[in-house]
Amino acid sequence: MVVTALVFATLLRAFVVQAFTVPTGSMEDTILRHQRIVVQKFGDVERGEVVVFEDPGRWLGAALRTAEDPNLLERGLQFVGVLPSSATEHLVKRVIGLPGDTVSCCDREGRMSVNGTPLEESSYLFPGDVASRTDFEVVVPQDALWLMGDHRSDSGDSRCHVDDGTAFVPLDLVTGRALAVAWPFDEAHGLGVPDTFDAVPDGGVPPAKGEVTRVPRC
Repeated sequence: MVVTALVFATLLRAFVVQAFTVPTGSMEDTILRHQRIVVQKFGDVERGEVVVFEDPGRWLGAALRTAEDPNLLERGLQFVGVLPSSATEHLVKRVIGLPGDTVSCCDREGRMSVNGTPLEESSYLFPGDVASRTDFEVVVPQDALWLMGDHRSDSGDSRCHVDDGTAFVPLDLVTGRALAVAWPFDEAHGLGVPDTFDAVPDGGVPPAKGEVTRVPRC
């Protein structure tokens, strides 16, 4: 029975759901530092979803990457899904732009826009934050995403990586969609898609490479 349970847990982790620990404050207050989230590992990626993805190019700082490694038992429990993954090569951000989308900021009211439609982001932006401290405009290329944290002033997201060529995150690096905060239990809540993304129209034909009209800065 124990072996069967471990095999089932391993398959569940590999193909269905997996738990992760959030290492930074870039998604506050939606997800707090070191909360544990449950990630769905199948299905299409949609605008507004919170996703976990592999670091496309050292987005995480050296301090986080040199955190203490788990011991052998902890590694085994993480592998089968009993413990959440503590791997430092995964990040958590919100999907703002899909392939072909034009993402820009900021309009006269300081709002982010996707395909010409302004976003009402007050439901998820960190209190006191603005959509972006600098203006920018990009077109997301094929098979890639434009990702941003909810705590914009504390998020090294797509805006910060145009110069190093990793701003547009390949879809094949996405591990899955974050469904909920699961731990601590008294802080558990779902991670739905904000209604503001419902009004965003489809983008154009995705270019082969990302297009940057106005370069963002962090």
